[in-house]
Amino acid sequence: MFKLLFYVLFLMCINMGPAVADIKEIERALIVEQANRLNWGNEQLFIDSLIRNVPFEALKKSKLSAPEKGERLFLLARALELGVTTPRDHVQSYAFYRLAALAGNTNAQMRLSKLFGYDNPVGLAYLREAAERGNTKAQNSLSKFLLDQGNSPKNNFAKSKAYNWLLGAAKADDVSAQYKLGHYLLIGENFAKDQAEGIKWLDRAARNGHRQAQYDLSQVYLIGQGVEKNITLGEKHLTDAAYNSHAMAQFQLGQLLSNDKIEEKISWYLDATRKKHPEAPLALARLYVEGNGVKKSNVIAFMWAVLAAERGSQDAKKMVMKYSKKYNEKQKSRILYELSYLKADNFNDALNLDFEQFGIE
Repeated sequence: MFKLLFYVLFLMCINMGPAVADIKEIERALIVEQANRLNWGNEQLFIDSLIRNVPFEALKKSKLSAPEKGERLFLLARALELGVTTPRDHVQSYAFYRLAALAGNTNAQMRLSKLFGYDNPVGLAYLREAAERGNTKAQNSLSKFLLDQGNSPKNNFAKSKAYNWLLGAAKADDVSAQYKLGHYLLIGENFAKDQAEGIKWLDRAARNGHRQAQYDLSQVYLIGQGVEKNITLGEKHLTDAAYNSHAMAQFQLGQLLSNDKIEEKISWYLDATRKKHPEAPLALARLYVEGNGVKKSNVIAFMWAVLAAERGSQDAKKMVMKYSKKYNEKQKSRILYELSYLKADNFNDALNLDFEQFGIE
């Protein structure tokens, strides 16, 4: 009966957003109940099998620091929430999250903030507490929440606070915060435009492996946005982004490469196509029309164009209209059958398709 009551109260917390006083009463009752179940005098706080390979000593007797206790409580809460080697129990999970949060565990504070929602004062309080304790994800989320409040004059203070939170996370080497801060400052979104400062943070994020930062930085130097134009440096950042699986960078790098590097050009187009870039298949189609680095083939060009058209390329749709007139229904049926190779990403097989055996050129 007790458990059912608290389950109902828990659902109220999550779905109905009760007043802060109500939540505190619920929390207090849950903590008292949970403390009774923990039996602090026992040598073993939880059965070893509850979370595989993570034994839990009696926390009160142990010499663990508060952060270590908080981490163990957080792990248990996650196990109960997700049903990892133990039946799911959202009420118990909530109680352990709360205990972990009281021990200063910022991951627990973040989870509680999401359970309550940022529009709930309790959820927002948890988020702020985690941010103040240095959790960079919390700082990122709090900054975004403040920025989402709108552009009215009364929100100018919120924007200044958002900048401070984002700057703090960026200085703590949070790569997502570094990118966001650099992007906002570069283009003057949310904060006053400061291209030099924006480029500095984009560079920090790029060095930390953020692929969008690498791509954005490549464009900065290729076009000279806020800096002196530098093709060599721009191509260096573009190559970094391409190797980091950025589809647009792969496509653009393929375009920049000269025809004496045709194999590399084709390789980047293929990589971009695998990443669902809409124009990359069209670029391959044009190579087959010209016979540039590949055996000239209108039918394989047609196949690549169909794939690009399906991804929304308007130029590809025009090419499909033009070439579809060359083939009868039987031939089209065969071509579309072979197109399944492209859709399954079997691009190496597609490159070697021989349509002459079907009487199609």
